[in-house]
Amino acid sequence: MKKYSLKCKKINRIKTVILLTLLVCSVILVTNDLFGKSNINTAEAAEAAISAPVVTVNPKVAYLYHKLSGNTPLITEEEAMVGVSAYDSLDGDITNKITIDKLDIFYSNAAPGQYSIQYNVRNSSGISGYMSRSYQVGYEPQIFANNVTKKIGENVSESDFEPSATNFSNQAVDVNSDFSKVNFNMPGTYPVTFSSRTGKPYATEESDIIQYKTVYLTLIGNQNKVTVEYIDTAGNTIAENIVYTGNIGQNYETKQKEVEGYTFKEVKGNPAGTFIEEDQTVTYVYTKNLVVGGTVTARYVDESGNPIAENTVFTGNIGESYKIEQKEITGYTFKEVHGNPNGTFTESEQTVTYVYTKNPTVRTTVIAKYVDENGNSIADSMIYTGKLGETYTTEQISIDSYTFLEVQGNPTGTFTEEEQTITYIYKKNKKETNNHIVPSDNDQLPKKNETSNQKLLPKAGEKENSVLTIVGVLLLSLLLLFSFYSKEANW
Repeated sequence: MKKYSLKCKKINRIKTVILLTLLVCSVILVTNDLFGKSNINTAEAAEAAISAPVVTVNPKVAYLYHKLSGNTPLITEEEAMVGVSAYDSLDGDITNKITIDKLDIFYSNAAPGQYSIQYNVRNSSGISGYMSRSYQVGYEPQIFANNVTKKIGENVSESDFEPSATNFSNQAVDVNSDFSKVNFNMPGTYPVTFSSRTGKPYATEESDIIQYKTVYLTLIGNQNKVTVEYIDTAGNTIAENIVYTGNIGQNYETKQKEVEGYTFKEVKGNPAGTFIEEDQTVTYVYTKNLVVGGTVTARYVDESGNPIAENTVFTGNIGESYKIEQKEITGYTFKEVHGNPNGTFTESEQTVTYVYTKNPTVRTTVIAKYVDENGNSIADSMIYTGKLGETYTTEQISIDSYTFLEVQGNPTGTFTEEEQTITYIYKKNKKETNNHIVPSDNDQLPKKNETSNQKLLPKAGEKENSVLTIVGVLLLSLLLLFSFYSKEANW
């Protein structure tokens, strides 16, 4: 019994120890659960607080072309930010907080060379991170070549195209050509490609950068022409000719034009066909549209602008020609013309003015003579005077014992520079046998005609003759009287 009691006590002690051990473990577990996790987070936070933001740059090496002219920077900030980001374990994405060092590459006077841009960022704890990118700047590679036209059979070489190329260092480099697509025996236009390996700027190994330039080689065969004419019904050109060229056998097609002021009438020749060995002509014929134009008035004035002759008015259709003749105007001499005496009718009215200078006043005479059939004067002549261009009128008169036969000259006309004579011819009446012819009451002595024209005074010598005649008559009368009285005294 006693041994059994001791054994039981020992077992109970073991159980107590186990229970206490379990209790202690539980307390430890609960304590770790409550405080241990906080200690871990605090450690992580502390570790995060002292780490720098991470800046990522891709690619880390870039290539730029140097701009040969202009004021544009080699690169802008927006372009420099391509492929760049920043992340912070505490603040997250902080790309928008990145700043860039302002280097020469951001200015227009930047020369070719190698540049390095540094990207900086700072997190909320004030800790900075950074990363750089290398820019290699060179001249933009160039490749040049020209188009070429050759006749079939002519030699074609690479030099005809004048190819050239430059690399990133602006140095000349070799150019290769590719004529594989050219059929040298067939007329046509073919592409020719030139290429050049230009390399990268400041690269030490061979680069695969290749520049290409495609130009064209035109091969022509035996060519001929088709000339297209545009004329009116009179054969005048009304639009510019068009000349088509092509190889024999090639097709051509001409077109009818719309020509202002004209209506198409017909075409002569083949408007469409093929080029042949001889040159061809296709003629499009048009009829002119009739549109009444403005009048052309010809005026005739003196130097003061006063009309000296009636105006002449010309009418016609637009485009038709006119021609104005200068008038001969008595008493005036032509001086000048204002306007176009020869031209074409237009939509507007036109005026052509002929200017004349008045001639100095010149007086001239017209003499009316009265003679018998033998030319003997049977009545006093009538003398008329007037200015050049003025009109005159002479009259036939009645003369005793004479009958009018005819007049020679113009009894009515205008005064001219030369003196004019109008001759009235009379026939003497026959005398009746043993009869004394007494003039009838109706018979009158010749009268001088009264006209609107001023009569001339007797010419030099005529006045003297008249005086002498009167003096002679008076002397004759005195002599007759003296003789009569002498006879009576003798009786």
